[in-house]
Amino acid sequence: MGIIFNVVEHSPDFVMSCLELTSVHSTRDMSVGNSTRVTGFYPYREIHGMVGKEFSLVGDFPPCSISAVSRDEAVINWLEKVYTVPVGETVETPEYAIDNPCLSWEGISMVFKYESLNVWDTIISELDSVMQLHSERPQCAGNSQEMKQKCLKLLYEVILDGCEALRPLYAWLSASKNWNTLIISDYSCFVELLGALPPADLPDADVWLDNFAQILVRNRLDDLMNAVPGLKEFLEQAAASGCGKALEILDGGIEYKRLLERENPDSQELLLLMCVVDENDKENKRLFSRYVTEEDIRVGAKFDMGSSGVVEITEVGDEYVELAWEDGAVKVNNDYRRYYLDSNPEEVTSFDYASGYKAKRYLCCELKRVNLWSQAASMVKSVCFEHRFSFSSSSADELREEALIAKSLLKLLIDRGDTELTVPYNELCSTDDWSQMIDLLDAY
Repeated sequence: MGIIFNVVEHSPDFVMSCLELTSVHSTRDMSVGNSTRVTGFYPYREIHGMVGKEFSLVGDFPPCSISAVSRDEAVINWLEKVYTVPVGETVETPEYAIDNPCLSWEGISMVFKYESLNVWDTIISELDSVMQLHSERPQCAGNSQEMKQKCLKLLYEVILDGCEALRPLYAWLSASKNWNTLIISDYSCFVELLGALPPADLPDADVWLDNFAQILVRNRLDDLMNAVPGLKEFLEQAAASGCGKALEILDGGIEYKRLLERENPDSQELLLLMCVVDENDKENKRLFSRYVTEEDIRVGAKFDMGSSGVVEITEVGDEYVELAWEDGAVKVNNDYRRYYLDSNPEEVTSFDYASGYKAKRYLCCELKRVNLWSQAASMVKSVCFEHRFSFSSSSADELREEALIAKSLLKLLIDRGDTELTVPYNELCSTDDWSQMIDLLDAY
């Protein structure tokens, strides 16, 4: 979906001087070379606040500082040298060697680029680039961070320039990891950046609500009302003041749409699978299983694991989540490995089949990026085959839990708008024996 930036009045020719600083770390071992680049983007207003302060783009990279800045040039100090960068030009420093006996070569350098940008053209360009990347290669979402920051920083500059009505869109993009699905993944971030709601009876409230309404195409109003203090009252007051958009929102006139995963195989999202296992309980090893989809993967979210307590998400990155359970914590990466966290650990470790490490009672976690339709269909097919042929040593309890998760994923897809799946879903729910349903989903 596209995003429309509704503003009361703002020049499409809004131009701003911006500085890009890039740190370059180069290595060479024999004939194999590698270069790592990290770029920071700074609009003119932000640059002014940095004058005279040392900062580094990467933790152990030598810091630089900005000694002076105007709309025509920036003066930057790095490694005891001064570089003047006129607007519209790029300056590269010499490469400085690092003594490393383990490599044929190691060196560092920096690139300074000062340019005058049309703010709106750049926002639209970066937004389109990130959306396209997340749509075509969702597994590379983490590589889009610099483009996202450039877009968000410039959008914030427009807000500071007087366009407060854009704040809902700024908060929405900032709180969504994937700009293809645009599902809010961090509601605390969204609420913080949204800030105070505008007075409901102001004329500009209409424009604010026009922007806010776009969020409802991919995120449920109930979730937003639960997250944003006073939102329901604000909408009711705006509607009472004659605001048509507020009435439309409250009457359910904004159509909630999700990409149908069946129609878009490249549409992927993070899926977190968790179960508590007790190796000492021979009859019921798996105590509780559940899955968490990307829209619910957010900091502070808690998940009841039955008699095994509560798992809490304490940190969320582009391709990882950090979980807390009882006395332990573990960072689970999107690399298809399974992490096992002992309920009373001396240290947190991933399961090592070679050493035979086994905890008596542990949390098993798997984080992967999947197309939910493909995942559900695969799980249904797996259970069907097991019911008919009994290929593996999976217990009846494990098959029952896999079937439950598969049905839950199908129900989620139905709730998201894929109502054609209602028929096979009802058939799967009508029996515990799926041995005759191997081909059930092939027609879909």
